[in-house]
Amino acid sequence: MTKVLVVDDVADNVKLLAYELADQGYDTIEASNGPQALELAKAERPDVILLDIMMPGMDGIEVCRRLKVDPILEPIPVIMVSAREREEDVIRGLDAGAYDYITKPFNSQIVAARVRSAARAKGAHDQIAILATTDSLTGLPNRNRLQEHLACCVASDRENDKFFALLLLDLDRFKEINDTFGHHYGDAVLRELNPRLSTAVRGHDTVARLGGDEFGILLPGVDRSGAVRTAERLLASLERPFVVEGQSVEIGTSIGIALYPEHGRDPATLMKRADVAMYASKRARSGHAVYTARQSDLNPERLTLISDLRRGIGEGQLLLHYQPKVDLATMRTTKVEALVRWLHPREGLIMPDQFIPQAEQMRLIKPLTLWVLETALAQCRAWHEAGIDLDVAVNLVPDSLQDSELVSTIADLLKSSGAAPDWLTLEITESAMMSDPAHARSALKRLHAMGVKIAIDDFGTGYSSLAHLKDLPVDEVKVDRSFVKDMSLNDRDACIVRTVIDLGHNLGLHVVAEGVEDSPTHALLTSLGSDIAQGYYYSRPLPATDIPDWIRRSTKSLAPVGMASQR
Repeated sequence: MTKVLVVDDVADNVKLLAYELADQGYDTIEASNGPQALELAKAERPDVILLDIMMPGMDGIEVCRRLKVDPILEPIPVIMVSAREREEDVIRGLDAGAYDYITKPFNSQIVAARVRSAARAKGAHDQIAILATTDSLTGLPNRNRLQEHLACCVASDRENDKFFALLLLDLDRFKEINDTFGHHYGDAVLRELNPRLSTAVRGHDTVARLGGDEFGILLPGVDRSGAVRTAERLLASLERPFVVEGQSVEIGTSIGIALYPEHGRDPATLMKRADVAMYASKRARSGHAVYTARQSDLNPERLTLISDLRRGIGEGQLLLHYQPKVDLATMRTTKVEALVRWLHPREGLIMPDQFIPQAEQMRLIKPLTLWVLETALAQCRAWHEAGIDLDVAVNLVPDSLQDSELVSTIADLLKSSGAAPDWLTLEITESAMMSDPAHARSALKRLHAMGVKIAIDDFGTGYSSLAHLKDLPVDEVKVDRSFVKDMSLNDRDACIVRTVIDLGHNLGLHVVAEGVEDSPTHALLTSLGSDIAQGYYYSRPLPATDIPDWIRRSTKSLAPVGMASQR
């Protein structure tokens, strides 16, 4: 049964709403003030909240703001209630994160319809969240769930002055197992890790698979000595050999430990420092290590790479490749995604995942982003002048939306390149838009007003609020490749993709699936109604000079098999 929290300081209003909702089959909870509403929301986890704006003490706007900064409560749709419909109240409520707005006196049919709409949105959000936060191989929480719990621990500390520990665990020589016995053997070993690791921690600790052979363990209320003891129990749990199909192997383990608040006060810093400690443990073969600042300084390769990148941006060592995006209804290509590469004079071609994170840390991301935008727009203009009508998509890292000069910079680049604004799509992750929704909304609305298109990248891997999402000027969502690549073999992944496609279309958005690598995945995406797809099944990212020839050859046949040969 759908649970609705009704919040109003006037008892008659609460009773009236509760009566009407109960008559419609809803289960209601009642609160008479802001603090009580926050307590009940945490305890009861309602599906929808009806929240009066004008209340003494903590008003509804402040209650809504506090709900939306809590990662657990943030997805709950809030419907603001007011005795009069004033434009400024509506704006304040939506800016605070409200999903909808109703006025007194109540129309029971309108109230019921608004609650039904909010509950459906919450249901879709919850379905995606549940499917997207569990690792399908091990049954453990995945990186998204760990990030959620980590954010909750940080938020909890701000109120209660708590401490906790974050551990990152990596298996040593796991690649050798896959190479020697096959990936099915490696998968069996990973599945056996779940019961072993779980016995070494407490019931309320979080053990998550982050990807590959890396795991994260979150220990609330644990100090340095407690974290070290847990690390030793984890190591002991993995000492016994793993036996699969009659083969017995032993694996080593390295654990890095970061402590809150000693080593960081935000999730990103704690993850980075636990990672640094884990690699220090691996180098020293010590089993586990607690983070120290000196560990960060003992990485000359990293410092050299950053120094080289600073020069590489100015010396023309960067280049863009472009991956075609295929319209699944027509099998034509009208868009490409610009992907940066670094042609290092000594190391050769370096992929972005090896230098973008360092660029963000060392404040090089702004000049790097400027170069990518400038180059992509100039190339797009050149294609159009040659009679090739291609739009180009460019990825923006989360920090870019916080740049006060972003909008004016893009406006200047569009003007200097001669490219039309609607030729450009900016791909932005969920986390980038949801970390500061008000700021993101302002920047994105200004860009959208110029004609620039906006896409949510890696959709389904974060915790975006539907309340914010429906108010942002978004044109398309991209289903993350982690769900797409195995969807023809994995029912859970297929369910996630189907849900995202339906949700996107219900919000009036185009849906792009990335990471398509085979014919069954292409066929399934087509049947589910995905609008656009990209991946190695159609084409790998290509140099700009190869795009015109690829377009000419791919348009000779609407069948994807013809295009697959261009891989």
